[in-house]
Amino acid sequence: MASFLKTARRSEPGTAAEIVVPPPPTERWAPALLAAAAELTGSEPTFAEDPAALPHGFGPWAFGLRLGDDPIGLTVRLATDRAELEREVAAMERSRAHGCAAPTVRGIVALDPEQGAADGSSVSWALLTDVVDAVGLPELIGFNLHHSTELLDGFAAHHDAIHRFPIDDLLDHSAIPVIDAPTEVARIDADRYPAERAWLDEHVAPSGTPVLCHGGYQPLAVFGPPAEAWPDHGGPGHGLTVVNWAGAVLAEPELDMAFTLVAFWSAPFFAPNRSERTAIKMIRNTLLSTYKQGYTARRQIDPDRLRFWQAFHALRGMARIDGAYDADGSPFAAADRGAVPTDLGPELHRHFRQLTRVR
Repeated sequence: MASFLKTARRSEPGTAAEIVVPPPPTERWAPALLAAAAELTGSEPTFAEDPAALPHGFGPWAFGLRLGDDPIGLTVRLATDRAELEREVAAMERSRAHGCAAPTVRGIVALDPEQGAADGSSVSWALLTDVVDAVGLPELIGFNLHHSTELLDGFAAHHDAIHRFPIDDLLDHSAIPVIDAPTEVARIDADRYPAERAWLDEHVAPSGTPVLCHGGYQPLAVFGPPAEAWPDHGGPGHGLTVVNWAGAVLAEPELDMAFTLVAFWSAPFFAPNRSERTAIKMIRNTLLSTYKQGYTARRQIDPDRLRFWQAFHALRGMARIDGAYDADGSPFAAADRGAVPTDLGPELHRHFRQLTRVR
């Protein structure tokens, strides 16, 4: 079992403990990053301000940087091996090539392999991208509630568009992993969850037609133009940019859609305080159903496959919290470095039972 599953920390006062894999302290990797950035910028940059950790919507181990006297804004994603970042770059390049905005890549740079992460692994690589000059979807919705349906419909349309990219050339020897459902189900400890694993094992269907899946598509990873710029982009819900491609995989679209549905369902547990958690719980079903209706209006989905993948994501989340998930070689391992509230575990179990009727 991967050691990082055992790393826990206490969140801000008033919120739940979290399972999280913290990155190494910035002073251990920032000097090497500056040296590498010099090759990309053609100068000897300095930090205009200290690197700042970005919200989890940007992906695990993501930081915002401003470099130089005339500051250049960059986002950096740290990784333990180059393949993690090549996977992201391949997915973002595919997205941009087919009209769906993603961060512009500056390059992948090598860092000092001796600078280890908290779990003992080396943080040897960094992906540098330009900053996204847009507004997060939750903020857009919060300040434009009367346009929330249009914004969520655009969110759904963008997801469907990602799933329509041609991928024939990605299926062989690609940097992006292909999902095999039985293999991924088998990573969940059957001794810890016998009835739940039995349900998943019994309901694995032959793989459907694969598409490019973002792997972490949820509102915190989606940005759009401010309201005053909507006319230039075709209205609310248009001109969206998607970040955090750390979990990109090739799989049937139901896997990706299921993650989004479970993310909507789980959203209250990531709220910073009880009052916000209550408020999100009151609207999550509306948000969830609006997204689902927008997506299924554009693409026919298999409800049984969708239910299977929703149950899979719920059980995998429970197993991660309980240390009952074998992440060795998992295509989800990099994305799993982000924080998960431990009090989400029992609620995911309840959600699994709602989806499957397993008791």
